[in-house]
Amino acid sequence: MLAAGDHITTYVAIRADEDYREGYASTHKNLKVRLPFRENGIDKRGVLDILEAAGVGLPKYYDWRSRSGCTFCFFQQKIEWVRLRERHPEAFEDAKRYEKNALEHGSPFTWTKGEPLNALEKPERIQQIIEDYEARRKREQSRRPVNPLRPAESIVDIDEVYGEDEGGGACAICHK
Repeated sequence: MLAAGDHITTYVAIRADEDYREGYASTHKNLKVRLPFRENGIDKRGVLDILEAAGVGLPKYYDWRSRSGCTFCFFQQKIEWVRLRERHPEAFEDAKRYEKNALEHGSPFTWTKGEPLNALEKPERIQQIIEDYEARRKREQSRRPVNPLRPAESIVDIDEVYGEDEGGGACAICHK
């Protein structure tokens, strides 16, 4: 469509409170990138309010994931790999096969930094990951001041609970 001279606007859902995210910068004169949440000062809570008011709510995967997009996101937390294994064992096994294939062909590739999934799935390691995540979650919860306008907002989002080796990367596709 661009080659045909059409003008296109793409809307990217980067929020006003996501200063660290850049999004896609178009170099094509007929492609305009808009960031409506950022342009209108809509933060995470505002997005959640919009979804609730529309009767949509959050997708169910946010019950256990911090990111949308790829099942095998390189930047997800180890707790999310554990939860992928619990909720979608077939997808977890697929991820292990990709990793094994890479290792068998000389690549040092692993989905998580320095730890292959077959080590991550050992019962004692799963227990450690769960305990580490819960400790981080409790620390974060104790540091968060109560918002008097939303006193019921005491749940800590999974995407706000990162350890030293957890999440925090940026994907070239979703820029999250």
